[in-house]
Amino acid sequence: MIGQQLRPHDALLARFGGEEFIVALPGLDMDGAAAVADTLRRNLRDAPCVSNDIEVRITASFGVHEIDPQAAGSSIDEALLRADEALYRAKADGRDCVRTSANVPA
Repeated sequence: MIGQQLRPHDALLARFGGEEFIVALPGLDMDGAAAVADTLRRNLRDAPCVSNDIEVRITASFGVHEIDPQAAGSSIDEALLRADEALYRAKADGRDCVRTSANVPA
C-alpha cells in the first residue's frame, strides 16, 4: 500500500531501521510532503490488514523535513536528524500524526 500511494510522486522509499522508513519526495516542499504523509497515514489507518478473519489496524507516525540542496553545509546526516526529531515529536504528541521539522526546535 505504501508503494502504491507513493508511486505517483516518483518517490524513493527505503527501510531505515526496524520500523522506520525514509521517503524522498522530489519536487515537493515541506507542506506538500506533509500532505502526502498525512494522506498515507489516513489510508493506512482506514484500511486494516486482514489475515484469517482477523483485522489488524495500523497507525503510523511521520516526521517530515525538507532538504534545501542549495543551502551551504546541508548534509544527509543533518536531514535525517531533523526528520527523526519531527518523528519523535509525532510520537510524543500521541502517535498517528504528522509533524514537520518546522515545528521542532533545532
